[in-house]
Amino acid sequence: MPAAVDNTSDAKGETTRQRLIEASRRLIADQGYARTTAAQIAEEAGVSERTFFRHFSSKSEVFLANWQRIADAFRTTMQSHPYRAGLIEVVRAGMQSFAEGLQQAVEENPASSMVDYAMTIPVLPMLEIVIELESAVAAELARRLDRSNEDLDIRIVANTSVGVLRACGRVYGVGDRADPLPDLVSHHLDSLRDLFDRLEEVPTSEYPTP
Repeated sequence: MPAAVDNTSDAKGETTRQRLIEASRRLIADQGYARTTAAQIAEEAGVSERTFFRHFSSKSEVFLANWQRIADAFRTTMQSHPYRAGLIEVVRAGMQSFAEGLQQAVEENPASSMVDYAMTIPVLPMLEIVIELESAVAAELARRLDRSNEDLDIRIVANTSVGVLRACGRVYGVGDRADPLPDLVSHHLDSLRDLFDRLEEVPTSEYPTP
């Protein structure tokens, strides 16, 4: 007889992981990334430092876990958008979802800007998340167009779209907050409408899926 799966243990581990993520978010919002330690995060979450390191290898990893959650929502939002919607609206929905999470992070920590974050958090892991966003956009566009996600036009649209998100996020983070970030992103995404229209105009048969 196969051994029983201990779902209780898995659920408890996931609960602890989420408590650590939320604790790190609160502490970083209150005192900044540089001044927050793994020991403080563990204490805030009500667990030992040893337990912290069973779930995360460093404070940077737990910090980035929150951004990974926002990135996952970005992907899910695009995938669940109506199939009949225009491509730019699909990407807009995902980008606004990510922008909402980014806006919350900035507003929770008014003393820190995105420039401060860029100077203190590990650059390469954050770059990986940016690349993941670009890949998510490319994959969703390719799925809807029945084309390769390595198609040049698709990659240009994906990378440029995320570039709009990054630029708007930076401007918002350093203090220009006249408009909500999701609205700012949506407005400037419209500057790429010609690129999206070109994708929808090219016959699918010209780009067979490998």
